[in-house]
Amino acid sequence: MNDLSRRIKESLLGKGASLVGFADIHTLPTRVRHSLPSAVSIAVALDVTVIAGIRNGPTLEYHTETNRVKGLLIDLGRYAADMLRRTAMRQSRWSYQVRI
Repeated sequence: MNDLSRRIKESLLGKGASLVGFADIHTLPTRVRHSLPSAVSIAVALDVTVIAGIRNGPTLEYHTETNRVKGLLIDLGRYAADMLRRTAMRQSRWSYQVRI
């Protein structure tokens, strides 16, 4: 793991991510990966007490929890993209635009 990957992972875990991983995606078609060579994967665990409370289908608590997790994933994705953009600006050799 390089220094940038380590910084991204530590930052995202500190902001609430449960897991952070990286993938080499250069073998995927360019149009699918927007010319980017790698991807960041971010996971956030659902509250186990909410999951344990589900008996006969989704509950209001489950709905609230999934909305919380979705919002956090959006925020974490934006944060990671911002980190990559700032790094790209400092390292002018990066010629691609980072998008989420």
